[in-house]
Amino acid sequence: MQQDRSNTNYSFSENLLTKENPDIVALVEVTTQSIKNFTTLKTLYPHTLELPRSDNFGLAVYSKRPFKAEVIRVGLFRIPLAKLNFKGFNLVVAHSFPPISEIGLQENKTYLKTIEHITSSSKGPLIVTGDFNCTLWGDALKPIIQAGLKRTNRMGIGFTWPTYFPLFMMQIDHIFIRDVFVSDFKILSNIGSDHYPIQATMSYRPGPTHE
Repeated sequence: MQQDRSNTNYSFSENLLTKENPDIVALVEVTTQSIKNFTTLKTLYPHTLELPRSDNFGLAVYSKRPFKAEVIRVGLFRIPLAKLNFKGFNLVVAHSFPPISEIGLQENKTYLKTIEHITSSSKGPLIVTGDFNCTLWGDALKPIIQAGLKRTNRMGIGFTWPTYFPLFMMQIDHIFIRDVFVSDFKILSNIGSDHYPIQATMSYRPGPTHE
């Protein structure tokens, strides 16, 4: 879910999460202020990883299942990339730098190459999700696809950004999987962010994981 650090309508996010009741919640653009206001999440989800930042690249994960977390700081701006080891599968939560300048393009490539390295070295069922600042068919995502991950929304019909400009919307928020079965993928309702949240219902056959 894209919280959007400028969005202070925290109740929208919490109400949606309470309604959908997912097992795992991954948030990007998380700030110290937003974490202070997510009081319901901490009640519903006993296992947490919170990496707030003052810019757009804070991350947080709230889970009903226990996990072990590894945080990798990538590139010049030390942008966090979280790898969570659950019993039976791994989850990677990401928010890559937008490729809107020469530096941004290089940072974006470095971040996505780091994801490729993680996915290539991880065994068993794997889920990679977040804001990639790249469409499903963009060249920057090719390393992830080549590492054996599949798109959960293969047709690319679901649009997630920008909510304030419907005519130019595209999908840059994704869920990629390996050795995981997806029975449902959907774009959720607006929570006041410039991104729509995404959700997938998944199942997997427990196998070896690599921490």
